[in-house]
Amino acid sequence: MKWVDVAILLTWSYIGNIIGATMFALLIFTTQLYAEASVNAYLLDVVEKKMHIPTTELFFRGILCNWLVCLAFFIPMTLKQDGAKLFVMILFVFCFFISGYEHSIANMCTFAIALVLNHPGTISFGGVIHNLVPVTIGNLIGGSVLMGYMYYFVNKPFLEEMTNDEA
Repeated sequence: MKWVDVAILLTWSYIGNIIGATMFALLIFTTQLYAEASVNAYLLDVVEKKMHIPTTELFFRGILCNWLVCLAFFIPMTLKQDGAKLFVMILFVFCFFISGYEHSIANMCTFAIALVLNHPGTISFGGVIHNLVPVTIGNLIGGSVLMGYMYYFVNKPFLEEMTNDEA
């Protein structure tokens, strides 16, 4: 793909995820599952903390998060048995869940739900931007640079062999 096409694809994908997160939040809101303060207290507490993490920490959590998410996708592809693939995926998803890393798309949904609820003033659209900008940049680096370098390094002997064969 050309870099321009990559940028267009990423932009539309990001916009689509924002729209999807908003629609999901509105759908959740209509169920009234979070209407009671005792039910939504934990969600609002998590969102408030995510919105006040220092920018540098968000950036590096974003890098590690997408690296882990990419590993959860790519490593099972190397396995033959469906049970092994499922186990490895579940293991990586569990690691992602308990790590405290930040994923921009997951955060969009969490923030959208919190914003449609009756939330404290410490939860704001400014907090969403504070979180999503460094996390998105970190996710892009974790997914493209770390995974790209890893795949280059792993396939380097193959690439060198191809180059030598062509010479």
